[in-house]
Amino acid sequence: MKGSFREFTPADIIQMLHLQRKSGRLTVRAEGRDWVLGFEDGRLVQANCGGFGAPRLGEILVRQGYLDRETLAKALTTQAERPRHLGAVLEEMGIVTHSDIARALSFQLQEIALNLFFLDDGDYVFERVPVNYDAEYTTPVNTEFILMEGARRVDEWPAIHEVVGGGDAVFERVNDARPARPLVQAERTVLDAVDGLRDVNALVSALSMGLFETCRILAQHAGQGLVRPARAGNAPLVEPISGTQPAGINRVQRMPPAACAAVDAHAAHAAHPAGHAVPRLWWLAGALALGASVAMWAALGRAPLP
Repeated sequence: MKGSFREFTPADIIQMLHLQRKSGRLTVRAEGRDWVLGFEDGRLVQANCGGFGAPRLGEILVRQGYLDRETLAKALTTQAERPRHLGAVLEEMGIVTHSDIARALSFQLQEIALNLFFLDDGDYVFERVPVNYDAEYTTPVNTEFILMEGARRVDEWPAIHEVVGGGDAVFERVNDARPARPLVQAERTVLDAVDGLRDVNALVSALSMGLFETCRILAQHAGQGLVRPARAGNAPLVEPISGTQPAGINRVQRMPPAACAAVDAHAAHAAHPAGHAVPRLWWLAGALALGASVAMWAALGRAPLP
């Protein structure tokens, strides 16, 4: 199966792989880079992108409070002396558990896959081939979550972008401002990084949290009066990547109506506790999404599996 995003969006394709429980490799060429996503029974088990600045395992564990940078440096030195998985080194040092590493790797997979939702154009190829991945540490990611989270990010991005502005915008702390509630680790990390000197793109690169999450938290802090713009900007907001090809997500990729309704309704239904009305017929939206998948297969000239 192959085609372009002019025919089917990334959300279409991932939804189809989820509903049909496909196994194989999805390769996407867009913005001068190649994404490679591996699926097993419709679940995401592998993801990488040439030049994409996805948070590295060590950076994720530092941000989550499992280790400090000095300990990470020691672990990296040990790994260089006897090459093996960084997770194995940290386990041997007694710093983290196997499940800690699995969660961090799942986060990596999700961040790479979620950036596909912001692509306006590109080509894809899906091949039913065996996918080699680190089964010891990799917990397959439910692609239904990817669809829901992708829909949420696409929906929230315009408001976030409006507050944050351009990648060359600079924010500063507001003197004596105090948060209304205790900040979680990621929120504290972003707040501490705001210094009135580095622009937004520099913060994204330094924090290794990904463009969306860094900007989301920065906009949240601005809305709470903890930070304010020190300098406006209009340069593209970009992911930190190697090479010279920036990857902006200023353009918003719209999911197909049926798929968007299904995942949005599912998320809303899950987010509302018992006794709160959900203003959507979530079961009908799910049926429409299934119909969209069947229609996609029909357009490709192939019947879905039973």
